[in-house]
Amino acid sequence: MKRNPTSVRLTEENEAKLKAIAKRDGITISQSINKIIDSFSAKRENGDVQEYEFKEIGKRLDSIEKELSLQRQRMNIFKNQVDFIVKSKNGRYKQQDKYSRINKSKQSLAEY
Repeated sequence: MKRNPTSVRLTEENEAKLKAIAKRDGITISQSINKIIDSFSAKRENGDVQEYEFKEIGKRLDSIEKELSLQRQRMNIFKNQVDFIVKSKNGRYKQQDKYSRINKSKQSLAEY
């Protein structure tokens, strides 16, 4: 069988795992990669991998949805804060206590 050189970028953790597998089995890293691919392909053809993959994808989607929900909440809070700052700078939000509102209503009644 012809062997083709392939470049793969692995995380340090996966590289360590791969080296450990190769060392444990007494084979080269290339041989262990081929063995892993063969094993995965056989499991996939039998349908063993698909159920696991769907569960993992479902878990990942759930965590993404939770994170997205949190980000939306943060964005809404931030938007409300920015809106308040902009409106208060433009004079739309003037701090008034309840007594100043009562006095204004008394003035308008007195003007009647």
